[in-house]
Amino acid sequence: MADSDSEDSASLNSSATTDSDEAESGSDEEQQLDIADCIDLKIGQAGVSALAFHTCDRRLACGTIDGRVRIYDTEGSLVEPLIRGRYHKCVRCVAFHGLDGPGQLLLSASSLGAFKLHDARTGGLAVKNNRARDCGINCLLSVNPDQFVTGDEDGWLSLFDLRKSQAAALSLHVQADWRPPGSEEADGQGEEATKSATAGPPEDGLCGVGHVSMMPGHVLAACEDGTLTTVSLNKRKVLMKSEFFGQPLTCVWPMKGGSKVVAGTESGSLLLFNKGELANISDKSSVLEAAGGIEAACPVGPDILVCACSDSRLHAVSVLPHARLDCLGRQPSDTAACLRVAADPTGALLASASPESAQIRLWSAGRLPELHRREVDRRRRNPSRKKRRAGVGGATEDGGGVSGIKTGKRETAGFLAGLVGD
Repeated sequence: MADSDSEDSASLNSSATTDSDEAESGSDEEQQLDIADCIDLKIGQAGVSALAFHTCDRRLACGTIDGRVRIYDTEGSLVEPLIRGRYHKCVRCVAFHGLDGPGQLLLSASSLGAFKLHDARTGGLAVKNNRARDCGINCLLSVNPDQFVTGDEDGWLSLFDLRKSQAAALSLHVQADWRPPGSEEADGQGEEATKSATAGPPEDGLCGVGHVSMMPGHVLAACEDGTLTTVSLNKRKVLMKSEFFGQPLTCVWPMKGGSKVVAGTESGSLLLFNKGELANISDKSSVLEAAGGIEAACPVGPDILVCACSDSRLHAVSVLPHARLDCLGRQPSDTAACLRVAADPTGALLASASPESAQIRLWSAGRLPELHRREVDRRRRNPSRKKRRAGVGGATEDGGGVSGIKTGKRETAGFLAGLVGD
């Protein structure tokens, strides 16, 4: 059923300040966005609960808490709605699927465990499964034109193959299907599994899968039990679980060309893992802890991560070197819960939304790579921490330390002689 919302026009509201809660009313005139500028896109009456950009162009899909799904064309300066329809009672997540096939589909999932696929060009229904899961689906991941993965509230990762049937071709539980090293079930699981550390016990009600992403041959799941779970689709099993971090992980993304994996936490810390060593963290970044918990994140290139934090703001951070690059602005919302953020394929345009607000904010991110280059150059120009430490403790021209105290052999012998009794 199509919407008739008058707000889905091409008119835009613009705001020239980054931290303004109220957007100034604007017109349809073309405008050049800057890092401090944003565009407010009114979409109706209900809050936005899901966002996703197409991986090849600037088509933006969104889902609302009242079950409506829309696709917008954000390629030009005039944002226009392409498809509008009510597909679910409440949309949890959306994703473009079948990108390499002749028919490009939009995949959407609901809080009731249902998923549907619609033609992204015409809006026609292609596939639906109202009983895919027994609980709400939290996240979607397109694996290839025929397969996609879902993560749900009960901690299940399910693989669906549209060539076979609508039932899940594979379902694995992030806790129940994990066999700790040394157990009888773990024998023969391979060298990678034996290197993994045993995760701590999850708290009651905190075993869901919050976010999933893809690495070659593996699916990475950020779990609410405080672990990063690695699933092998080829071996059809949970390959390993990370150490227990004591707080839910909210997002996970491969970075630095796939050599690093970054996970966000509710405390605002970013946990870094090395490729092939996903059982234990290799580094930790605390540049966003003052901003509160990380609700969602999306990569902008291989070195920059834009995080939507519990202070309702979007923060751009650099991954190695660790640095907070900029605060893009604030998403208008009474609460910061369940913020959503997505980036277009080029990384030049960002979209943010919240279930508390019936609007999407589009941000220009074109300056972020330059800010990252400046940060890298600044780190290279400054002496390293080790050199600075050596300079502080090094000797001065008079032979003493930084305090001017001489440390020659004669003075040392006299000092030691005073400690020995007659």
